[in-house]
Amino acid sequence: MYLKPEPPTPNRRGPVPKSVRTGAGTGPLLSPLPTVVMPAPSQFLDAEDRALCQRVADQVTADAKWYSTSIDKHVLASTILSLFQHGVVNEANLLAHVRARRHDFTKHTG
Repeated sequence: MYLKPEPPTPNRRGPVPKSVRTGAGTGPLLSPLPTVVMPAPSQFLDAEDRALCQRVADQVTADAKWYSTSIDKHVLASTILSLFQHGVVNEANLLAHVRARRHDFTKHTG
């Protein structure tokens, strides 16, 4: 069942003044909201950090070939980045944590 949305109702004192509806006027409550600018992706990880994460992904991919498993690369990348963002920034530790979560992104193929 589809319900039609109710039209906006004016406040008790009458209709909302145009200066409030458009954001015009003085004072911090009547000013328009600031625009949120997201940083460029390169600001999240620098080249050295990306290279570290890539080395870990390459090692886990090589492990998967050795053990005859396939990898969901998106889940692997997500796992690596999540761990890195949560402070696992040492390459050996990151590799160990990712290997411990191997069941999240691998399937046995043969």
